[in-house]
Amino acid sequence: DHPHGEGGAEGDADGVDEGVSNAEIRGELADLDIYAGKPSGEDVYATVLYSEADVDGLFDEVEGLRGNFDHYGTHVKTAVYDGHDADRAAVVSIWETGSAAETAAGFLSELPGIVARAGEESGFGTMGMFYTVKPEHQGDFVDTFEDVGAALDGMDGHFDTDLMVNVEDENDMFIASQWRSKEDAMAFFRSDDFRETVQWGREVLADRPRHVFLA
Repeated sequence: DHPHGEGGAEGDADGVDEGVSNAEIRGELADLDIYAGKPSGEDVYATVLYSEADVDGLFDEVEGLRGNFDHYGTHVKTAVYDGHDADRAAVVSIWETGSAAETAAGFLSELPGIVARAGEESGFGTMGMFYTVKPEHQGDFVDTFEDVGAALDGMDGHFDTDLMVNVEDENDMFIASQWRSKEDAMAFFRSDDFRETVQWGREVLADRPRHVFLA
């Protein structure tokens, strides 16, 4: 099997509460003026696995797999992100279909040091949040993440949030939050803290953020 499946683009994300579809969550986020993962009018799916292996060695392994993935038209991107605070790296693979992302996860799960897959650690694996930061604001973005992270620590139903930095491009960052339920996560997205962060982000980001559902 190879990661080139043609699954539909509206399937439920792995880890989402039963009966809650991607479209419903996306609609709620859109009502809040939050972009929810439809770059160029298309849905994309990200599979994220965490590894405690040496980052340099992990990257070498991922680079080999990425060369194979690039043969398939549904492959968007595969990269290694190092943890800002966490003692683990994230391997992120983005695809145009959920089935292709799921198949890729099978290959990626064989990488060294894999300890978890995003969405398996909580009742609701939220979408991954991908940001391309203007180089002159990279430090500002990290500082703001730390402030938001402190606010998240006090929110009901929040388990963990990691900021990960692409080892090939320090301005490409990925945030993954783990929540007990969809409603707990949406309470944060509706909060003044998040609204203010989104507004501030328009000044420091080089591109529109991708809030991508994790496959």
